[in-house]
Amino acid sequence: MKYLAYFIFIVLALALQTGVFGYFKIAGAGPNILLLLLVTLSLEKEDYDFFFVSIICGLFLDFYSSLFVGSFLFGFLITAYCLHLAASALLAYEINWKYLLLFLVAAMLISQLWLWGYSALAFKLGWWPERVSINLIRRLFLPEFFYNAVLIYPVYILTRFIKKGLIRLFSRQQVIN
Repeated sequence: MKYLAYFIFIVLALALQTGVFGYFKIAGAGPNILLLLLVTLSLEKEDYDFFFVSIICGLFLDFYSSLFVGSFLFGFLITAYCLHLAASALLAYEINWKYLLLFLVAAMLISQLWLWGYSALAFKLGWWPERVSINLIRRLFLPEFFYNAVLIYPVYILTRFIKKGLIRLFSRQQVIN
């Protein structure tokens, strides 16, 4: 049940990202709501739901993009795991909104560098006819960061709301059983 709720939330976030925000780009860059969802979920210390979310988000973006298979999947897995390790090691208590921008910058850097390196490797080995240009990543990084920075707190609030709802749902199911 919990994973079904995450799946529905991911589908809605992807629809919002491609449907609505696809028309409201800033300097050619739109937000990556799936990355924002991944950032907010991977900062939980005791919960490993971010692995499921990163796999589903990565697969959806791989199917949606024209890049080599696994570009987003492996990038999101590596990004989520690095963020989780950093949050576990650096933060003594729980995550709050003050740290979100720091982790957003780290997530964008890790995922963009992975995307560039992975596509360059696939291009160099002749597995794929195109690659992601580092100049394109550099040109779109700041507009995408500002867009993501505006949207990270609402996504953070929404994921907290969903997590609390899931906790209440499962605690009621355990009492009934």
